[in-house]
Amino acid sequence: MGKRAKLCLVATAVLCGACADTTGPPRPASLASYRQDGRAPSVERHILRQGAAGRALETYRVELWVVRGRSATVRVDYRARGGRGDDGDDDGKARRDKFLIIDFPANTLLRYPDDTAFRWGDGVRVTVSIDATLLLVHLEPSGLVFNPLAPVRLTIWYGNAAQDFDDDGRVDETDLAIEQDWLGLWYQERPGMPWSPWTAEHFKAEKRFQTSLYHFSGYAVSW
Repeated sequence: MGKRAKLCLVATAVLCGACADTTGPPRPASLASYRQDGRAPSVERHILRQGAAGRALETYRVELWVVRGRSATVRVDYRARGGRGDDGDDDGKARRDKFLIIDFPANTLLRYPDDTAFRWGDGVRVTVSIDATLLLVHLEPSGLVFNPLAPVRLTIWYGNAAQDFDDDGRVDETDLAIEQDWLGLWYQERPGMPWSPWTAEHFKAEKRFQTSLYHFSGYAVSW
């Protein structure tokens, strides 16, 4: 066999080996245009949309008094649908899918926005405002400081949001790639300010994010 033929065989083997090394479906080429320098050029453009298939939340605003020394929880669900339980049995229970849970440990309140320390028994009025269109939550008052050893815990579900993440009119492999690799929790200190990624654990099978909060801001599920 001539030298040129041997080189061709080696090149063919290398190319075949590279093809065989693929561990999953190729990333859609169209995604490359969405990000620059590792982040979305416009987070607002990619915030997930609320209420797929007409699902609405039970409420879009919650106010509560949080007291140092007492734990508290905010939970917002989607409005009930059907007359069957979560297991599918006709047991007369309407199904309520979860959207948001915020847990306040008893000793989480540390300092007021003016830097005054909370004493045991002191409290503050907390407001949770949920956007009617987007998976966007504003928590107030801004400037509250929480105990880093007992932070506020935020859990947010996106399973009932529109799954067409790139808004091209169809749910396909591009949307799957976005969910697997790019979807995350972002925060905005105040309206009009830039968005930044916020560290959160992504439970992909349950379509939810869970994280610790050390201050109040706006939080959104986006990419």
